Amino acid sequence: MLFDKLCGMVERHALGIEPIIREAKLFEIDGRPQDFLSKELTWDLEQFFLPFRCVVIEDAAGVVLLYDKHKNQVGNDATRLFITVSSSVTPPDKFHWTRDSKLARDIANYRLQREETISITIGTIDNWKKVSGTTNEFSAEGAVFRHFSCTKREVGVDIDLRNPPESYGLTPSVYEALREESLRNTMVGIQEIYYLNQPSNFV
Repeated sequence: MLFDKLCGMVERHALGIEPIIREAKLFEIDGRPQDFLSKELTWDLEQFFLPFRCVVIEDAAGVVLLYDKHKNQVGNDATRLFITVSSSVTPPDKFHWTRDSKLARDIANYRLQREETISITIGTIDNWKKVSGTTNEFSAEGAVFRHFSCTKREVGVDIDLRNPPESYGLTPSVYEALREESLRNTMVGIQEIYYLNQPSNFV
């Protein structure tokens, strides 16, 4: 399980997110998000809530952690911390957003420069809404401020995205790709929580 690997990385490398990880409640979904998120759901955005203050969703593509800044937050405009986790060996077709070939290509090119790693991105999602005229497409606003790429041996990459990309030998497009990927994955996690919050699906 990727969440188990995340816990090992956090414990081994002291990434500073141990208290949040310890509080997390894990939900596993056996499959790709695109295999079930196309089903019609009732999107009552103003009533969105996490079933626990800290929730982790793991599916075939990766892990999304969501954490309420304040207890019992409700709505799509409440700021929540997110942590997205993915493996460099996860096939692209597992992701819900691979139809966007440019984003997939930018991320793939970045990861090809590294050995097999677990990528961890931390940020906040501040507001999100349904894209008009779509069934389950959403746009999100938020900030991404930290990215780690870890192996069992070391933290190979530790990027503070509040610093200029040039200070890490990167281009602005890599920053933007990391931001877009993490926000998109976070939105998929939110949709999966909607799915799990349905009375027929909650366990």
